[in-house]
Amino acid sequence: MKTQQLWLTASVLALAWCGAAQAQTTAPASQDNTKAGPVQEVVVTAERRSTNLQNTPIAATVLTAQELTRNGVFTVDQLQFISPSLTVDNFGQGDDFDIRGIGKGEHNTETGYFQEEPYYDIQSVEVLRGPQGTFSGQNATGGAVIVNTNNPVIGGGYDGYILGHYGNYNDTGVQGAVNLPINDTLAARLAVNTEYRNSFYDISGPWKGDGDVMQFSGRFSLLWQPIPSLKVLWKTDYNYLDNGG
Repeated sequence: MKTQQLWLTASVLALAWCGAAQAQTTAPASQDNTKAGPVQEVVVTAERRSTNLQNTPIAATVLTAQELTRNGVFTVDQLQFISPSLTVDNFGQGDDFDIRGIGKGEHNTETGYFQEEPYYDIQSVEVLRGPQGTFSGQNATGGAVIVNTNNPVIGGGYDGYILGHYGNYNDTGVQGAVNLPINDTLAARLAVNTEYRNSFYDISGPWKGDGDVMQFSGRFSLLWQPIPSLKVLWKTDYNYLDNGG
């Protein structure tokens, strides 16, 4: 059975590799080209600092949380339907990335588990059409996918959201997050995502496993800013992903 427990710090996908990245502030991009007026500023973190996308010498697609939700993108393999030049092959035990036709030739199950962490409480996703080896590692020859999760907000009050769904095969899911202001220099954020779904098949024979899908993901973030020039951000993810294999 394909079951695993994963601890992550927030999320960078570099083709078939997942590591840690510090989330940054991203302004929403205007996607409506039919209306006249100036284009809003789009901030990216592709060079590990916040820069204007129009002034950054990188081919990139930036997707806000609203755009991801509107297009039904909740997993990494669904990015290929809204991002040009990106294809993802989900072979059951992991994902193979290709950006502009360039990717890794061998399958790697372990990194596939990391990549399958569901997208929840996301601030933005940046798809960089490579090469990005300098900042994202040697596996990012074709490019990289940077996932920026929402940070705690100091002085932002108690704020959050909750989403739920129910569908065929008892597909039930709940997702939500809450911002927790502690004092003038400290804030926390808690986000969770759960899903349960019955198997598509009735399996008989000697196999005694469970074909149901069961997933739980949680993320705890803590932001400390004692002075304006110092900011300390800590994030921890926990994932239990059982895809019923």
